[in-house]
Amino acid sequence: MTEQKVRTRLQLKPVLYVAVGVIAVVGIMWLAGFFGSALNIFSNNTDIRKSRGLHDNIDQGTDALLTQAEAPISGVPDVLVSDPKLGNVTTPLRIVIFGSLTSGYTAGAYDVINSIRADYPNQVQIVWKDLFDHDDQMARDLAIAARCANQQDKFWEYVGGVFNQTGGLPKVVVDDVAKSVGLDLDAFHVCLTDANIASQIDHNLSEATNLNVREVPVWFVGTQPIDGLFPYSWMKPVIDERLP
Repeated sequence: MTEQKVRTRLQLKPVLYVAVGVIAVVGIMWLAGFFGSALNIFSNNTDIRKSRGLHDNIDQGTDALLTQAEAPISGVPDVLVSDPKLGNVTTPLRIVIFGSLTSGYTAGAYDVINSIRADYPNQVQIVWKDLFDHDDQMARDLAIAARCANQQDKFWEYVGGVFNQTGGLPKVVVDDVAKSVGLDLDAFHVCLTDANIASQIDHNLSEATNLNVREVPVWFVGTQPIDGLFPYSWMKPVIDERLP
């Protein structure tokens, strides 16, 4: 009997080794997939922010979809005559976006805006609101410049010019973009010192604070706030649901 037990144990050992080996391989594959996914998310975020040489002074978190760290967004923004817009007021749906011209995330959102305009030229109006850290002087300078371009009906062209710069945002010169989009430079330079333009931007910053909007980009699709950067394929059904 004892000899039979020993033989049985000896026969079970190879089976046990195989089972343990399979479990170990499966575990390693799961861990590789988990950490690979996490690394992919981190890499994608890094690419979104830095592929065009831009930086983000506002803390964005680490998830592909950004989330508010403080109190939830509350209320909806007022749309002012001075806020830059795409589309006319008679469109059935309005999308307001808070963004910064020094933000790589906002650069990605600008690509989404272009897709929205291509698919909904007469159904959606897009409204821009400025949001950046108060100590981000470059963001303020570019926001003022873009608003001055808006006075010549070239706000979106100016924003596109900033986001399409190569070699990194620190090398962007306000006048370089103005020239590239064909602005009247004399009128543009006068506008850059206009206190009313700075006041418009400060109103956006105060409004963001009142709404508890602290990150960029943040969208208001109708009255629905959505914070983060995501593919247009995700935004499109959200728009379709809110169109009459």
